[in-house]
Amino acid sequence: MRPLFHSSLQDNLGKLAHNEYASEEERDALLQAVFEAQNIKPRDVVWMAYRPEKFLRDGAVRLLRRIRTTDTINQFVVESKGKTETALRAAVDILFGLRIPGIEKHLTALLASEDEAVRDATRRLIFEAPVTPALSSLFWNLAESPNSGNRNTYLERLASMEVADNDLPRWVKLVQDDDPLVRATALRFLGEKRTIDSVDLIVDNLARVDYATQQQLITALTRVASSLGPDFVDRLLPLMASGEAGTRSAVFKIFLSLENRHDLVKKYLKFSKGLAGWARDRALDSMKEFGPDLLEPTIELLNDPDEDVRAMALVVAGSFDDPRIIPATISLLKDDDWWLRVTAADTLGRFKDEQAMAALVTTLDDPEARWAAVEALGRIGDPRSLQPLAKLLADPAPEVRIEVLLALRNFNHPKILDALKKVASSDPDRVVRARALEIAERVARRTQDSIENNDELRDSALKVEVAENEPRLHGLLVETRNRGGSDFHLAVGLPPLVRESSDLVSLGGDACSAAECEAMIREVLTDDQWRRLEEEQQLDFCYYIPRAGRYRSNIFLDHKGFNGVFRVIPEKPPTINDIGLPGHLEEIASHHQGLVLVCGPS
Repeated sequence: MRPLFHSSLQDNLGKLAHNEYASEEERDALLQAVFEAQNIKPRDVVWMAYRPEKFLRDGAVRLLRRIRTTDTINQFVVESKGKTETALRAAVDILFGLRIPGIEKHLTALLASEDEAVRDATRRLIFEAPVTPALSSLFWNLAESPNSGNRNTYLERLASMEVADNDLPRWVKLVQDDDPLVRATALRFLGEKRTIDSVDLIVDNLARVDYATQQQLITALTRVASSLGPDFVDRLLPLMASGEAGTRSAVFKIFLSLENRHDLVKKYLKFSKGLAGWARDRALDSMKEFGPDLLEPTIELLNDPDEDVRAMALVVAGSFDDPRIIPATISLLKDDDWWLRVTAADTLGRFKDEQAMAALVTTLDDPEARWAAVEALGRIGDPRSLQPLAKLLADPAPEVRIEVLLALRNFNHPKILDALKKVASSDPDRVVRARALEIAERVARRTQDSIENNDELRDSALKVEVAENEPRLHGLLVETRNRGGSDFHLAVGLPPLVRESSDLVSLGGDACSAAECEAMIREVLTDDQWRRLEEEQQLDFCYYIPRAGRYRSNIFLDHKGFNGVFRVIPEKPPTINDIGLPGHLEEIASHHQGLVLVCGPS
């Protein structure tokens, strides 16, 4: 049978390219003529692989199987320029389906071409290629090259393959890449495919990745956590001091996948013992999120034989604000460690639970924890504790008597005001009397009672007597305090002066001579202080008078002689409101560790 068409190969290809045929039979005849042609070149056929018509793409496959050469690859690169993604994907399936010998090596060479258009077209072809072990070197070439555009896209294609042992170092290296997307992809891959081999690497980078990647890594670590042993927990613990709440929560999610939570919490408590206060507080904040899961083992550890573990368990348990810790905390009131007894009393006071009252009353007999028990009983406010508290108003330590006064202010009892007034008028220590007066006035305002002879009570509470054999300067300083003055001034040629508000007021008497000033000053200085004053001609020091408090003092020498200024230090520090600071600064009082600095610009 004679062929229908006697035209040249190019004429037949042109008619196929421009759909210049009247029927499918005519089309098929054109194709058959092309199939029978001799000396077909890749440039004659490759365009067909990019066409949407299936018969053309099938024809391209049939023809290109005859010319599986590097020229075919080159022609695909040329044809790729400017093609749509859909057309490109169709052509790539054909190209790599041909299995042209040496295609990987040849594409690698094209990636190194000096022609940028060739390099870009080659990258597009490889990007759409199926990921196979044979082509992995091409993808690695692009993923590792800083000039390959979207490197992470190629890396994600590689991540869909199983990792070969010789590729593992490349994945590990990419975890340190400058591109955060590349780092994240590498970590996700290692977490999914090589978790056990990459535990240290994943843990080290858990805080450096985005949230979505972090969650995938948590899932990976959780999957293998139970098989990694106690060293794995030790690796994770330092992350509990992280400044990122998400990182701390991530660690706890992994911890919660472990079975022996008792040992886990114990490890954490021992670890947190060495943390700075702020870092430990951060970790505790994260622990609260998992309170129901971690509280029970924490309570168990309140009875641990290790006193450091007991101490940290108490800190942790107290932060949960859960009444289930109260029975175990009560038992710590008898602990051998005095700090634990004090902390237990403080914790019970914060709960204000009456079931702790009896144990705290017993702790009043403990000289090391007494003051903490007093404060706790004051917070609870159970009237049954009033009598044992009142007995401590005779305690020889002024600090304990003051703590009892502070506790009594929290009770609503008709005899509280009378007890405070009695202390304000008869306690041997002026500081205790002053605090009793202050609390009595506060209680009176709260209960809307009046204090009879309040002025007399105030004079009795605040007055200080000076013994006959005390230094003369004592009397002047005590009178300054009794008058409510802020400073006492001793100056040559002037009478003794006291500053009341902004005014200097004379305390009476004649002007002081240089000899009198020097004698009064010399009488209250030690030999070493006097020597320093003579050498440096000025001296700053704190002066304390028993029963009359402290004074910040400055002695200086001028052309007239020795002079002195003594600032009265109040027994009670001013409150936030007293000095006009913003109310939110009161939270400073809740910080138990560290240093709070209040300073000016310099």
